[in-house]
Amino acid sequence: MLGRLVAGPWLVAWLCLAAGCAGQRPAAPSAPPDGPPGGEALSLVTYGCDNDATIRATYPTPDIALVQYRGNSRQMQATRSADGARCVSDTRVWRTEGSGPGASATLYHRDDDGDAGRVLARCREIAPAD
Repeated sequence: MLGRLVAGPWLVAWLCLAAGCAGQRPAAPSAPPDGPPGGEALSLVTYGCDNDATIRATYPTPDIALVQYRGNSRQMQATRSADGARCVSDTRVWRTEGSGPGASATLYHRDDDGDAGRVLARCREIAPAD
């Protein structure tokens, strides 16, 4: 019985080592292709929009954007775009062009065919507070 009790923790430790979870830190995420603005690994970018809304976009991995708009947060999948970054969810499309203060971004309602439809907000990147 004691052998089974001792083997349990060793088995867990071995499985963690085999899975790479002991003593290793995950690699820092990088920016999505052609974005996010600023090109930082994990960046929070704030945008002021023409409809007086504020959008906050966080890019935790190269493939994911978390976009907050009017109290709702959506996880969006980054895709390639010829002229900036494009991120999509089931109901929204988020496009950015350029980086740094004044760079443009637009949030769209996503049409049934997956394309950008009605504009929800046209925005400009706001400089981070010092």
